[in-house]
Amino acid sequence: MYRQFRPDLENPTRDDALLAFPAMQAMPTPYVETSDISNAVCFLASDEIPFRDRLQFKVDAGAMLKF
Repeated sequence: MYRQFRPDLENPTRDDALLAFPAMQAMPTPYVETSDISNAVCFLASDEIPFRDRLQFKVDAGAMLKF
């Protein structure tokens, strides 16, 4: 998988690929943490927004904005 991000290296490691990850996001972060996804799920499942209907959250650090 890391070779997809660093085709210039024969056997790239995670640390090598981390340099390319931020280029995929609109926000200055290399990737979205699992806790970010969990927090969004908990919010959507909570009573904090009782009148929600077909609500979508994109928790992708703005990756979809780049395409």
